[in-house]
Amino acid sequence: MAMTLAAQVPDGGTVLIDTNPSIFVLEGNPLGAPFRSIFEAVDNGRIRALVTPITVAEVVTGPLKANRDALAERYRRTITHNPVVRFATSTLISRCSLPACGCVTH
Repeated sequence: MAMTLAAQVPDGGTVLIDTNPSIFVLEGNPLGAPFRSIFEAVDNGRIRALVTPITVAEVVTGPLKANRDALAERYRRTITHNPVVRFATSTLISRCSLPACGCVTH
């Protein structure tokens, strides 16, 4: 069995979650499968996550363009109302290191 992305992040570590993994997981797209373990570890509180305001804007753009305001609001709340998800600042990002697959860990 292959090691999941979340297994590569130490307990209490922090990941920066980018737009595409967020969209893939929120929409149930099969391309989100490799990232699902990260989202589950964040939801369980084992690791923390950072998101940028740009990521939030990009995630809600699709539903807003499709006039699906309620879905856009659900996505926004899912990302921003989790107690272990914080908005990234350049200082926080600079403390992270970039691994493979587009997630940043600290």
